[in-house]
Amino acid sequence: MNILCTGNKNKKEFMDIFKKIHSLFETSNNKVYLDAFASTPENKKYIIKDIYEDTACIDFVISLGGDGSILSAVSRMKDKQLPILGVHIGELGFLNQATKENYIKIIADLLDKKNISYKKHFLLNASIYKNDKKLYNLNALNDFAINQIHYSRLLQIDVKVDGEFLNRYNCDGIIICSPLGSTAYSLSAGGPIVAQNVECLIITPVSPHSLSARPIVVNSSSDILITFPALNNKVGVYSDGQSYQILESDFTVQIKQSKLSCELIDTDFSDPYYTKLRKKLNWFDKHRS
Repeated sequence: MNILCTGNKNKKEFMDIFKKIHSLFETSNNKVYLDAFASTPENKKYIIKDIYEDTACIDFVISLGGDGSILSAVSRMKDKQLPILGVHIGELGFLNQATKENYIKIIADLLDKKNISYKKHFLLNASIYKNDKKLYNLNALNDFAINQIHYSRLLQIDVKVDGEFLNRYNCDGIIICSPLGSTAYSLSAGGPIVAQNVECLIITPVSPHSLSARPIVVNSSSDILITFPALNNKVGVYSDGQSYQILESDFTVQIKQSKLSCELIDTDFSDPYYTKLRKKLNWFDKHRS
């Protein structure tokens, strides 16, 4: 099998871990490439491939970093999603399946099996329109966040779900997230934790002016339409915190489940979802009677 390593090249451990993975592959018939995104002039001796342009010769991707590194990789793969294994060397690791302690064992097991099993997680798609003309298209794994860029005044945001008016939110912004993204920005804004196998979308207002404006969970097939009845300032729609597009007052944002899916590799050595949840949120590890 051929793999491509990507991630946060600014992390101190990035090159150390990559070199160990490279050494592991040198003793096998498999090949390991370094993503052009993560390369530097100092490591040009390695074979450099592009995570999007060279998809055809890659079996799976290893992301070295935190959740942001996986989100970046997913964003750059666009419509050519490959199975991805995250090795946690970052601040947050909800999406990562491997750690600095077990990544060699996990990778060796994948190579021995020559079979990659993974769980699919649907992406979100945002289409941005002006006068019914589509201008931009964005995809996200975790969430889309709509916030003001420069000012801290309240936003007026109208939200429709499947053509039916839901609410006019007076708030700092709004988050539309997937179940996978429910433990990210939405959680810090007061949104619910939703198990990753639940098919839904979550709408979470950020600092709403009304205490009755609460997050709501809707069907995963829902078509969410967002407009701005009184927009005077610059607003951006942010995709997984990786990229954004500036919105104008007459823009309409349509968010729904994408036809694309992220493929997170399933391993025999990773923590189960609820175990990982307890660890990350510092819940009780063992039942106390």
